[in-house]
Amino acid sequence: LLVVNGDATLDEVLLEAGIQRAKGIITALPHDADNVYVTLTAKSLNPHLVIVARAERPEAEEKLRRAGATTVIFPAVMGGRQMVTAMTRPVIMDFVENVFYNQELHLDIAEIRVALGSALVGNTLFGNKIKERYDAIVVAMKRGEELLTNPSAEAVIHGGDVLIVLGQRGQLSRLNEVASTSATEG
Repeated sequence: LLVVNGDATLDEVLLEAGIQRAKGIITALPHDADNVYVTLTAKSLNPHLVIVARAERPEAEEKLRRAGATTVIFPAVMGGRQMVTAMTRPVIMDFVENVFYNQELHLDIAEIRVALGSALVGNTLFGNKIKERYDAIVVAMKRGEELLTNPSAEAVIHGGDVLIVLGQRGQLSRLNEVASTSATEG
């Protein structure tokens, strides 16, 4: 493991950890104020960072977002939701746990970004034969800020779309290759 031992609320520790070249940071300190401070400091050192921040209290969310957090996670809320789902829909909970944590099933869920020149562009989900060629199910498509859930087989794929796909890991890698390669690249 590559580790920098130090206090993440200090600029010099974040700089030593490479914050200026980092793509993202997760701040999961036990106190909301510390997470706000790390978020604010990290964003000032690297304005392009994706920041995922932990919060204990709901009122911390707005402060974290103002400080620059991209996503705010409430572990207690998420844990509570999981517990309710485990009680009320145990089969769904087992399935989701297996997909996300790869315990028994060999399934994965992936975000696949479609390149502008990809061979998939301009054709429908059905026409691209994603189910047949890659044994994968497109459960949603994100186009700009719009999330299209359960898209129809006639939905046309555009360059820049992000496909949310469920399938076998190896097959998803193949689909990702096709989606990210320009048709002229071959």
